[in-house]
Amino acid sequence: MDMIKTRLNKNCPTTEVTLKLPVDVIDSLQQIAQHKKLMDYQALLRSYIGEGLRQDEKKYLFNADKSKSNTRLGRHFGMMTISDDFTDELALMPVK
Repeated sequence: MDMIKTRLNKNCPTTEVTLKLPVDVIDSLQQIAQHKKLMDYQALLRSYIGEGLRQDEKKYLFNADKSKSNTRLGRHFGMMTISDDFTDELALMPVK
């Protein structure tokens, strides 16, 4: 949870990286960034990295915790198993 709070903080520390990418990839990124009305292709690239990172974190880092939570939820609701889709939906529900 601390990792998520840190990532959501707009003032979190950053570092500069240099990537060598093919010119046609940069051209495509620039075109797509314009269609998405983003300031520049670098914002789009950060978005792509963030999306991929969140998917992999969910798959590799948070899965063990999720399995334990699913088992506890299943016992609570009297079900044998709880699907990941169900727990994903619960995570998105607003807290009242």
